Amino acid sequence: MKIKVLLLLSPFFLCVIAMLCAWNQSEEINLALAKLPPSSLHIFGTDLLGRDVFLRILNSFKVSLFVGISSASLALLFAIFFTLFSRLYFYHLGQRVIDIFLAIPSLLFVMFIQSLTFGNLWVMIFVIALGHWAVIARVLSNEIDRLCKKDFYLCAIVLGASKTRALLCEILPACFHLLLIVWILNIAHSIGNEATLSFFGLGIEPTRASLGNMLADSSKAIFVGGWWIVLFPILAMICLILPLLLCANALQNYWGVRK
Repeated sequence: MKIKVLLLLSPFFLCVIAMLCAWNQSEEINLALAKLPPSSLHIFGTDLLGRDVFLRILNSFKVSLFVGISSASLALLFAIFFTLFSRLYFYHLGQRVIDIFLAIPSLLFVMFIQSLTFGNLWVMIFVIALGHWAVIARVLSNEIDRLCKKDFYLCAIVLGASKTRALLCEILPACFHLLLIVWILNIAHSIGNEATLSFFGLGIEPTRASLGNMLADSSKAIFVGGWWIVLFPILAMICLILPLLLCANALQNYWGVRK
């Protein structure tokens, strides 16, 4: 199983290693080199401003991975805190709050809030997390409902453990596998959200490299025959997102986590 997971994540790890190798590389605009096809000097060619597409993709990984991991982690922490706290003090009201957030289309909610923030990276991380935490909270709440009927939880209560202690020491550790899978899936979704926001001009500033900004540039390159400007950013996004989805599915099957 470990070998299978490593094989599934190998494209993702290659993206991370390549990004780290090019951490200090800067992009230079050179209009004399604009729209050059792939060659030994520029293996992915150059874009409409003469920037190396391969180097720009590696730089875009910094933003995508940072936003994806940060947003997924923030959403997970907020969902855990809200679910446990509401279960202890205002369970029914907490469930209705989750229902309200689930009723709002997450992408439209993220795009609307982000349109008011003028491309601030930290605000974008918070907004993406705000658009995803309710799904995690609902999944976690349903899992807690199931586990609260198990003997180990009931025995802990009978033996004198408080509800708070039982939730933190018995229920929450039992949800580890589920939370890890949801966290991995959320990284993939957050990367896709960042790319969508940047594609529509609502993400980071257009001068910075991101997969969304590159896809926005590729929409112009279609009309000038720059196929490499379109193809390679799409492949880069697939190499980031697809391994995470496959890994989460493999872990779900291995651990027997309910769908």
